[in-house]
Amino acid sequence: MKPSDLHREVIKLLIQVAWADQQIVDEERDHLLTTARSSGLSDEELADIEAALSDPASMTPPDFELLKRYKQDAKRAATVLMRIDGKVSAREVALLASINELLGEDPEMDI
Repeated sequence: MKPSDLHREVIKLLIQVAWADQQIVDEERDHLLTTARSSGLSDEELADIEAALSDPASMTPPDFELLKRYKQDAKRAATVLMRIDGKVSAREVALLASINELLGEDPEMDI
C-alpha cells in the first residue's frame, strides 16, 4: 500500500462527511482540495475528487477495510471537517455514527 492509497480513502470519507448536510461550504471545499493536492494523488484521482465535490454520486465509497487499520486518523479527519463550518447538523452526527460502526467502533461513541 502506498501512502496515497490511504490519503485517497480518507478524502473519500471526508467528501461523504462534507455532503452529509447536502451542501459543501467553501471552507470544506478548500480544506478538501488542499488536502487532496498535498496527498500525492495522481492527476486522475484529483480530477475524481474535484468531480465528487460537485456530484457525490460520481465517487466510489471509501474502503472501510483499509480505514479500519487507521481508524483514529480517519475519525480525527472526519471530526475536523465536520466542525470546519462551525455547525454540526443532525445528518452529520448520524453519518458519523455510521462511520464509527463501519470502522468497527461503537456507533454511540463520540468522534
